[in-house]
Amino acid sequence: MPLKYIFRISDPEIQNAFKKGKRLTTPFFSVFFIPNKLSFSRFAVIVPNNSAKTIVKRNKIKRILWTGIFEEKNKKPGLDIVIKTKGLITLNSKETKSEVKNLLKKIIFKQ
Repeated sequence: MPLKYIFRISDPEIQNAFKKGKRLTTPFFSVFFIPNKLSFSRFAVIVPNNSAKTIVKRNKIKRILWTGIFEEKNKKPGLDIVIKTKGLITLNSKETKSEVKNLLKKIIFKQ
């Protein structure tokens, strides 16, 4: 199930999260988050070219990440969260979803 566009972050807000937000890193992901003034959280997923060679593989990684986000989107309201992949992704879809779930839990505790 895709996430509605009101839950997605535009480019200027992504840049704001990079510059002013807090950062949480794992071997596979970097997560930037910053409070927003809304009653719900918004998300962005960035998969650079070095994470996967073809656009098909990058889009597959994005779909997996978006489904993981969709399952956890209501846990902590009021944040702009940007998930950026680091390096080559070697995780399967279940591992990726569990990694996203753990990252979002860490963000809740880090707040």
